[in-house]
Amino acid sequence: MARNPEKDHSFEDVIYAGGLLAQGKYAEARKLLLASVQADDSHRFVGNLLAAELLLTDGFDSAIALAELHPQHAFGQITPKWLKQIRDMKEEAIGKSDYQTHLRQAIEWHYGGNEAKLKSWQDESNEKAMIGFLRMLKEVY
Repeated sequence: MARNPEKDHSFEDVIYAGGLLAQGKYAEARKLLLASVQADDSHRFVGNLLAAELLLTDGFDSAIALAELHPQHAFGQITPKWLKQIRDMKEEAIGKSDYQTHLRQAIEWHYGGNEAKLKSWQDESNEKAMIGFLRMLKEVY
């Protein structure tokens, strides 16, 4: 079935990208998510893009740059503060060499639908900023 190029496909693309993330196809998902965020002026799916970016890169600088470039806008509701959350994680990670490994694992559990492991980890973890990021992700759609 051909896609109508005049229609906004950002929602469908984000759902598909979530499936790609669950399959470990992070680069392909990131590409789709970036296009979706750029097509949707509200940037309502920027959290998914940031998660893909964090899965693909070391450090937080590129995710911070994306959050600055694509702030989420909401009308009549509370807007997630993605930039602050990424910066908080960057600060929380200082001196913790395994922080990004734990973050990637938790994001993979989130997209893989492994809620039991994610909940168990969150109950035991002291990584407040990381837990906050994952809770925000859960609210994206």
